[in-house]
Amino acid sequence: MQISNLGELLNATLIHEGSVLSVEGFAINLNELKTGFAFFNNDKKEIAQAVKKGAYAIITENDITIEDKEIFYFRVENLERALVRFLRFFCEDKECEFLLFKSYELSLCKAFYFNILKGNIFADFEKLIKAKKGEIFCYCEENYLNKLCTYSHSLKDANFTLLSRSSFFFTTLICENLYFKNLNLPFFYANSFAKIISFLKEKSQKIIFDFNKIDDFKIYFIDDKF
Repeated sequence: MQISNLGELLNATLIHEGSVLSVEGFAINLNELKTGFAFFNNDKKEIAQAVKKGAYAIITENDITIEDKEIFYFRVENLERALVRFLRFFCEDKECEFLLFKSYELSLCKAFYFNILKGNIFADFEKLIKAKKGEIFCYCEENYLNKLCTYSHSLKDANFTLLSRSSFFFTTLICENLYFKNLNLPFFYANSFAKIISFLKEKSQKIIFDFNKIDDFKIYFIDDKF
C-alpha cells in the first residue's frame, strides 16, 4: 500500500515524511513485524524497536521522537479507531463475510472451522490482517461486526427434519437432502446446525465439521450411575 494512501485512510496527521513510498504489510506487535511494515503502536519502547527492525511507517496517538528520517511518522487521534478504519477497508477489499450468531452458537462455528472473533480490535487484528479473499468471520455482537463491514447478517432458517432417535447427547437429522446420523450434538442445536449446512451448500463450499474440536459437546460421566 502507498504510504500516502495509508495516511488518508487513517485520517492521520503526518508528523514526518520519509523517503519510502509504500509498505509491505502491517503489524501491531513486534513478533509479527517485518522489514517494510507499517507499525501501529502507542508504546515508545516498542516503537523504537520497530524502527530498528525496519518498519517503514509508524502510526501512534502519542507524541513521538523522530528516530529515523527515512521512515514516515503519523499521529492519529485514537489508535483503536484508526485500526477499525484500516481493517474495515482491508476486509472489504478482501470481500470478507461477517456472520452474526448467538453466543451459544459460536462453539458450533468452531466445529465448522469458521473464524471466531474476540470482539476486540487489538485481539482480532492478526486474524483479520491475514484474511484470505472471501473468508468468513463470526461473532455474537452486531455492533462490533458492523464496525468491520458495511453489513453483517445472520444465517437464514433452514428446513430440516429432526428424527426421533435424537437426544440430549446425539442428534440425527435430514437437511438439504443430506442425512446426518448420530451427531455428537444435543438436539437443541439442530436448528443452528441446519442453518450452517444450508449456508455452506448455498455457497457451494465443502461441508466439513468436527465436534471433537469443542468441549461444549463432550460427555463427562460423574460416576457409574450417570
